[in-house]
Amino acid sequence: MEVLVVLVLVGLIFTLVLTVFWRITETSSEVSKRASKLQRETTLYWQLTRSFFGTKRLAVVNGTQIYAITTGGSLFKGTVWCAYLYRNGTLYYYEYPYPPPYSIKEIPREASEIILGKFKSVKFSARKGGIFYSNFEGKPDTVKVELNGESFLFAVGG
Repeated sequence: MEVLVVLVLVGLIFTLVLTVFWRITETSSEVSKRASKLQRETTLYWQLTRSFFGTKRLAVVNGTQIYAITTGGSLFKGTVWCAYLYRNGTLYYYEYPYPPPYSIKEIPREASEIILGKFKSVKFSARKGGIFYSNFEGKPDTVKVELNGESFLFAVGG
């Protein structure tokens, strides 16, 4: 009888320890995923800030594409042509040394492509004179980027 009681107590203790360990593992996994997501979002925010602050000229097309001539490139030094395109739930970044061989709204074949992430929705607009435009070409005062319903405003300098 005493052996059975000891076995039941050991089983209960083992179950309790296993449950606590399982919950700690799940929690640490969730924290790791959230930290990774926050890191990606912060990196994207910093990249957008650099790109738009150094903008000399910009074009927004249908609110889903933005092309810029900027000094805030990520891959090349100096002035670059860059583009952010939202297609099929994915945000892409392209960069090419300035001047591009085509117009500002065309992607050079040799441009480097980087996948910035998957988003439910991405919208670009440019503000000039207090009005936001989803189709724009020139040098705006501000660029507005909406990622999954959250809006971010970026000053255009240069």
